[in-house]
Amino acid sequence: MPPDRSLPEELRDCRHPGAGAGSELVLVEGISAARAVDLVRHKAWQAVLPLQGKPPNVLRSSPRTVEASPRLLAVIQALGIGSLRAGPSHRDQYARADRARYDRVILLFDPNPDGIHTQALTLLFFATFLRPLLRDGHVYAARPPRFGLTTSNGERPRFARTEAERDQMVARHGHGVDVDTYQGIASMNPPDLAHLCLDPATRILGRLGIEHAEAAERSFIASERRR
Repeated sequence: MPPDRSLPEELRDCRHPGAGAGSELVLVEGISAARAVDLVRHKAWQAVLPLQGKPPNVLRSSPRTVEASPRLLAVIQALGIGSLRAGPSHRDQYARADRARYDRVILLFDPNPDGIHTQALTLLFFATFLRPLLRDGHVYAARPPRFGLTTSNGERPRFARTEAERDQMVARHGHGVDVDTYQGIASMNPPDLAHLCLDPATRILGRLGIEHAEAAERSFIASERRR
């Protein structure tokens, strides 16, 4: 079967997309992260799309401006929701959850300041132009660890998502603890990436809602005022 020309070239699609199929679109920051996820994803129902850099701030953007961004246009195309140019009064018909190609969108960004910033910008995009997906509970954030800890006595590795968690684990085990700081998703061991970020039985996801987008919007507006 020839490739679907309406889908972005960088999308690694799943075999069974479609609303109601339990499918997921995993958004990551770049090609290296996409390759790492591609190795361990469930190819039947998990697709992965790299954003390849930070998306623009869309707080004051028009649909035409958004679709001129290759990063955001790729998300729109992967979701299969059509054009945004019908205008604000018609956006809901393009972003309805039952018309999207996936049941869930998972934001899986690096656990560092750049990743946090990218997630906030992506969240603003969903809140402004794909609001029904966010409103109806179809957008989630994965929580990859920032640190991996191994002990000299051969215990299974432990993982920390914050510096406070890391410090508590180190204090609990005393000396003989090696700490690895993950520079990004691509630096994680494939089994750990699968276990902690992709396997529904063991990963930690947080559902994102309108309130999270509003908090991100307030933060960006306050930052602009300080300039």
